[in-house]
Amino acid sequence: MTQVRDPVPAADREEVSLDGLYRRYAGWLRHMLRKRFGAVDRTAAEDLVQETYIRIAPYQARGEVRHPQALLLRVASNLARNHTRQTFRGGQAPVTIEEIDESDEYALSVEQDETLRLAQLVNSLPQNVKDVFVLSRYAGLTNQAIAEELDIALSTVEGRMTRALHHLALRLAEGA
Repeated sequence: MTQVRDPVPAADREEVSLDGLYRRYAGWLRHMLRKRFGAVDRTAAEDLVQETYIRIAPYQARGEVRHPQALLLRVASNLARNHTRQTFRGGQAPVTIEEIDESDEYALSVEQDETLRLAQLVNSLPQNVKDVFVLSRYAGLTNQAIAEELDIALSTVEGRMTRALHHLALRLAEGA
């Protein structure tokens, strides 16, 4: 009688379960979120870790998780960016310029107007250039970290940052 060999080694069998993945990588993932997204507090980091595991559960159940750390970090980073955007907006829908009356108590201050103009300029960048700029200037990632996050060459990151800064400088000079 031939013996059927288990395709998953005993040491790795626990990691295949969602619980095993959590026990092995949750602390590391919390640390990476706090390191990459410094504005994420301890409670928010824990919530993001929990949400990450909820999001990967269907993939894990189908046995599709081949590189757990990469998948966890990608999903958690996306969630952290969404969290940062929501926090920045205060969780509310943005107010359109048409909704603001000059005599209204919610009229934009000069500083808010400049912030709005800069946001509009950033949004006018091509998507791949905007992604690099936002990760650098708003998420605080290094060029090397951006290259790893977006899976592109470091020279590509540097080129896109140069294009973004050049574009923004020209547009800001035009408005001055």
